[in-house]
Amino acid sequence: MYKIGFDLYLSTSCRRQEGGPVADPRIISWHEAGVERRKALLGRGGTQERLQGSPSLAAEIRDLLEDVRSRGDAALHEALARFDKVETDTLRVTEADMLQAEKHINPELSEAIDLAIKRSMRFNKQIVRRATWTARTAGGGTIGEIARPLESVGLFVPSGKGSFPSVMVQIGAPAVAAGMSELRLVVPPMPGSGGQVDPATLVVARRLGITEVYRLNGPSGVGALAYGTETVPKVRKIVGPGSVPVAMAQQLVQAEGVVVSGGLGPSDSLIVADSSADVPMLAADVINEAEHGPDSSAVLISTDRNLLERVAVEIEAQLADLPEPRRAYATASIWQNGGLVHALDLAEAWQLANDYAPEHIQIAMASPERFLEEVRYAGTALLGQWTTFSCSNFVIGTPATLPTTGYAKQISGVTAHTYLNTISMAQIGQQEFSELAKGVTAFAEHEGFPAHAASVAVRTAANRHDADGGGTAARRRGTVLLVRWRTDVVERLRRMGFAVAVLYLPSEAAQVNRDLVDYAEMVDDVVNIERIHGALARMAIPDLVGLLNIDEWSLVASSYVAQQFGLPAMDPDVAMRFRDKYLQKRRLHEAGVPTSRVELIPDICGPDVPAAVERFGYPAVLKPLAGAGAALTYRVDSESDLSELIERAASDSYGRRTYLIEEFQAGDEWHIDGYVRDGELAFFSVARFDEPIIQVHHGSAMASRSFDPDTDKWAYELVGKLASDALKALGLRDSVFHLEAFHRPDGQLIFGECAARPGGAMIDESVHVKFGVDLIEAAIAFATGDHDALPKPTVRPGVVGFTYLPSKPGLIASMPSEKELLERPGVARARYWVKAGGRAPDMTVWSAARVGEVVLCAPDAETYDSYFAGILGWFEQHLHLAEGEAI
Repeated sequence: MYKIGFDLYLSTSCRRQEGGPVADPRIISWHEAGVERRKALLGRGGTQERLQGSPSLAAEIRDLLEDVRSRGDAALHEALARFDKVETDTLRVTEADMLQAEKHINPELSEAIDLAIKRSMRFNKQIVRRATWTARTAGGGTIGEIARPLESVGLFVPSGKGSFPSVMVQIGAPAVAAGMSELRLVVPPMPGSGGQVDPATLVVARRLGITEVYRLNGPSGVGALAYGTETVPKVRKIVGPGSVPVAMAQQLVQAEGVVVSGGLGPSDSLIVADSSADVPMLAADVINEAEHGPDSSAVLISTDRNLLERVAVEIEAQLADLPEPRRAYATASIWQNGGLVHALDLAEAWQLANDYAPEHIQIAMASPERFLEEVRYAGTALLGQWTTFSCSNFVIGTPATLPTTGYAKQISGVTAHTYLNTISMAQIGQQEFSELAKGVTAFAEHEGFPAHAASVAVRTAANRHDADGGGTAARRRGTVLLVRWRTDVVERLRRMGFAVAVLYLPSEAAQVNRDLVDYAEMVDDVVNIERIHGALARMAIPDLVGLLNIDEWSLVASSYVAQQFGLPAMDPDVAMRFRDKYLQKRRLHEAGVPTSRVELIPDICGPDVPAAVERFGYPAVLKPLAGAGAALTYRVDSESDLSELIERAASDSYGRRTYLIEEFQAGDEWHIDGYVRDGELAFFSVARFDEPIIQVHHGSAMASRSFDPDTDKWAYELVGKLASDALKALGLRDSVFHLEAFHRPDGQLIFGECAARPGGAMIDESVHVKFGVDLIEAAIAFATGDHDALPKPTVRPGVVGFTYLPSKPGLIASMPSEKELLERPGVARARYWVKAGGRAPDMTVWSAARVGEVVLCAPDAETYDSYFAGILGWFEQHLHLAEGEAI
């Protein structure tokens, strides 16, 4: 084979340089190569044609498959005897055989198998986590994709040329990572083994949890998986590389409805190198993929002819040390099916690389990452000479069962994607439907689908009827009174079909958009029952169905007024327990719920306070009896800390003087957000603040990140009992809640405090991204008594969290737009509270002070940390305060 390839080089590539020596015939000058030479290289020396097989082979394989279809197991036994010279009573490999296989591999291979499985699982779990996603539409709806594992898949691992446990890892680990429950493995018996299946392949299968393994002839095994027999159940998809007969069998069964992951033929590789590349390394990597078989191919491209000539010499030297038959395989793969190619410039080099569309491409160049964008078609791209084909084949974890012979232009390698079925999903509300209706009608009328148009007309007709006197479409569900203005809540109410009435404070007047509401009235105090009751009476709303309060301060007053007007309401005594933290802690102590010790201080400015704190012990936490966030909540470690706090309290514009001393809890601060229905904990999420909330006073930005209910089950088990016991003790029946707790270094979870409202900042948005549960919509469902409208959770894998955007206090001269924020890596939601021209608050005052905030999502903690650091650093660089304004 070497002679044929070498002669081909001589006839097409040998050129006498003008006035110089004869050019090295082993180097192909691509710009001078003729059509046939180019065709030969791109066709892998005829491998592409050979893979098509002869008509006689196709007929033989077709007959073999038909025999399996009609005679089942009998045909499988006959094929084993005829082609593999194996007589066996059992087609299925026994559990004892799989256990015995462990004894036939050495410790080094055993360790390597574990390493390969671990790294492949990690890579493919990232794919699975990212495969399911949701996003909000411009109109407030939800779109996304849901990934589900396929029902059944057959795996094929070859054994004709040797033992290939790495192939078992490459096709098996992605299937397991995808969550496949029905996996069937076919492995031909080893040549001359008397029917034994490769032990190393069995070891990998067993460690992956794949126990359904069959010893079958290659093509007939494909037929068994496709049609099913008495012993081998039918599958929906077949994955795995094989010989020409196996590949032909896969093609034939695919024509009958079985999906096959195709394009997995003889290995090929391509390297693009520059003068910085190490010559012995280059030669070794060219030979690496070439040794797979005589039908493999290996190509090296460079604009440096001298480099190529030195590599050619080095290849010959290294080939001399390669044992047979691998030396013959590599020689044919390099000099007959592949080659060393000189390109005039990088443009020609990359054009050739993409025309070739290799299974593996290595960029052996200085700063290889700069050239990654040049790669258009490849099964896998390896950057730099330390990222070798051998590492990629065995242990990096990225896919190594990849499209060959140019198929990389159409398909990708075997990963978890291969074993997933993706379902797109969408949900829009009435308002967004109305915005889209005109477009639907236009398409329907143009394409001749009257029923499509009618589905729009029946809805718009109902809206017109309402506008003509049947009650507006928004009022079909009645009117909800919202206490305090929040644009996002008003929009949700409208989207859910409610008319909106709002009570707002004077400080909120500029935000109120009267086009969005049916009733609006300003009140000077939302804590005062008289103010709320009077305003509601003046509005005289005829179809009032609920009073919605998502504000900490007005919880008790709202519960009294809702009860008075016959609306769904929280018991005022229960509401009081969620405002008065002393009553809350006392109730929990009585119920035996683990919580901090507390002591009531009637007047924080009183003369006995220092002595009271001294008796309680430092460090301690002091907080207002009924505060919100971390305003005036401080850790005190000494008398001087206490004196500073007393000074602040004395100047409090709200006049809060009644305080609590609370036992300080070391450890992480968690927050639990969810809802209770009929007194039972129905849904909750768990997340961890990056720093305890009171650290905002020391300059820490408010931030938290989620625990995942699947990967962090321990956290949910720990929280479940505490939250359930606490909420029952407090008497919460039908409400959302935001609970804070401390996870101490000894592992105990201690109740902190709880509010009967959605969490502040972007906690509700984080929960929505992570679980698909909108806690504002849940609060609306409780406020209106429509418990059937409670959102149901759908878990998004990975890490979701939020962070405030860092800023110093001062006048903002310029800042990025929300659109720019949303374009940053990992940012799922973004919101500003202060715009350019406004004044950035002092974020150390309390936990609600911020310029803006974002929700981040990532497939794992490492990526989340990268996104987190990236958005904070980027925002600090792009936020500019007016000169002399930073304090």
